[in-house]
Amino acid sequence: MAKFGSKALLFINIAANQIRSAVADGVTAALHQASQTDIYDTIIPDNNTVADKATLNALVLGAGFKEGDVYTVTKDTDGTQAIYAYLRNRITSNYSWIRINYKTPNKLVTTSETTLANYILNDWHDGDLAIWDIVKISDICYLLKENNGSITGDYQSINLSGSTRYIVATITARNLLSPSPGDSCKVTDEDSGETANYDWKYDNLTSVNAWCCTGKWSEISIT
Repeated sequence: MAKFGSKALLFINIAANQIRSAVADGVTAALHQASQTDIYDTIIPDNNTVADKATLNALVLGAGFKEGDVYTVTKDTDGTQAIYAYLRNRITSNYSWIRINYKTPNKLVTTSETTLANYILNDWHDGDLAIWDIVKISDICYLLKENNGSITGDYQSINLSGSTRYIVATITARNLLSPSPGDSCKVTDEDSGETANYDWKYDNLTSVNAWCCTGKWSEISIT
């Protein structure tokens, strides 16, 4: 048994030496360097920029990008500047372009029109505005918060020049104020007997500026 074991061990050693020799002959320094470069190229993402989402979708895996790469899309489908990464879905194991962030420089558009509706009717054109752009009409500024700006409901009135904080006793006193977009008002004795806070801003339901309640509470004094 010992003699058989020695022969078996001899054959194993010969086979191992042959494998090591084959590996040593086959893996040259150049091939080793190429393999390392390929590994690093795969695990370290690159960042690039394209003009739009259609250009991004036309890129070829392995030629224009690889797994994990990040692309900035100058103008996404909603008009914003977006950040996409080519990532794997853990459940399906499929790769796709995933939007991971967006950014866009705000621009301020000034119009001679006196109302937001007239600006949309007379001055606005599709593609003029991106989300977070601002339209200034007289002394009121409107922030584009959704869609492309084709309807008044796409905008939110804001105040770029500062805001006023009012404190009044009743709703009746609040209604006598002459607020500007961005102003707020604390009503110390609201109709329900509570203290309430209101912001003066654009109401999508009525399409006009209005006092919108942002919170109510009871103030308790302990003496």
